[in-house]
Amino acid sequence: MVLAEQIGISTNFLADIETGKSWISSSTLIKLANIFEIEVYELFKSQKTPKDETKEAIKSIVNDISVTIEHSLKQITIKYLN
Repeated sequence: MVLAEQIGISTNFLADIETGKSWISSSTLIKLANIFEIEVYELFKSQKTPKDETKEAIKSIVNDISVTIEHSLKQITIKYLN
């Protein structure tokens, strides 16, 4: 209710906007962005999905494993071949 009051619309209308039943006006978009202290375009930015976060986590783990293997191989080389 607070957000709806802050941007000057009813809670029912806000619910309709959230569920895609109604369109938001440009002036209401501006008010919304101002409340969150962001630019209007940021309301439309693509958010990372859990799938993207999972891919990034896997890449990080694979990188860590690669670094560990490389370090281990260097240690083995030093120990047994020098």
